[in-house]
Amino acid sequence: MVLQIEHTTYEQFRDSCVEEIDSLDSTVRKGEEFAIRLASEWLEVEPHSEQFYYTDGPGDGGIDVAYLHVGADESDIENDPDVAGDTWYVFQCKYGTAGRARGIVREELRKVFGSIYGDGAVAQSASQTLQKIRNFVKNKGATTDKLHVVIGTVDPLAPHELDDLNDARDEYVRKFDGLGPSLEIEAVSLKNVHDKQQLRSESENEVLVNLRGVFRQLNRKDGAWIGTVSIKDMYDMLVEYRKVTSELDQIYDKNVRRWLGMKKHQKVGAGIAKTIREEPENLGLF
Repeated sequence: MVLQIEHTTYEQFRDSCVEEIDSLDSTVRKGEEFAIRLASEWLEVEPHSEQFYYTDGPGDGGIDVAYLHVGADESDIENDPDVAGDTWYVFQCKYGTAGRARGIVREELRKVFGSIYGDGAVAQSASQTLQKIRNFVKNKGATTDKLHVVIGTVDPLAPHELDDLNDARDEYVRKFDGLGPSLEIEAVSLKNVHDKQQLRSESENEVLVNLRGVFRQLNRKDGAWIGTVSIKDMYDMLVEYRKVTSELDQIYDKNVRRWLGMKKHQKVGAGIAKTIREEPENLGLF
């Protein structure tokens, strides 16, 4: 189901979503609808697509939804190490508008990572998907691949929950460093979905963060700037951005390099070549 947003407030959007989900006749169906809706809308993928897996239920190993984004071919990665490989998105979703017990975020992440990096049995409905993910993380040579674990909620996490998430991120990134794909952990709520769709509808929704550097305007017509910043200042800006939005990918939504495409049928090299032929004045942006 596609959620249409036209300059609505987050509160309006949230209330509409919750009203629709609460109209379902069971707790199981409510949780299922929320997980599928949140994951598909945030990822902007069709929930019936081949690589979208719904696994929620008893014995699911803490994984409600999993989605495999197929990235560049190995040959593309060899020619350009900056392109993205494959990414598994794993969602653990909690539907409910009431407050959550302290420690629940760390507990849910513990279950997810225990399932992925452990060898415990799960229900048949989740076993095939989990085995795909386990095989993925065992591929130690895939340095451009990524495992992206998401805690999904109706409202943004409370400050103490964000602290738990940040602590868990540091712990698991250290623990699994070098054991396969790079690891990312973040929180996604209906507010993130709302903000992303508002951004795509070119609303006035903006996030202001500080980035120290030296800049000059490159193209006044297109609003392009060029400049230099230190790695430390770039890192500090991204940390600040994550604190405001609870996610990181949104900041790259208008990145023209991403627009060139990362999938197998959208060769990055072909996109660059087309730019050189048709829009050479924009090559500096790409």
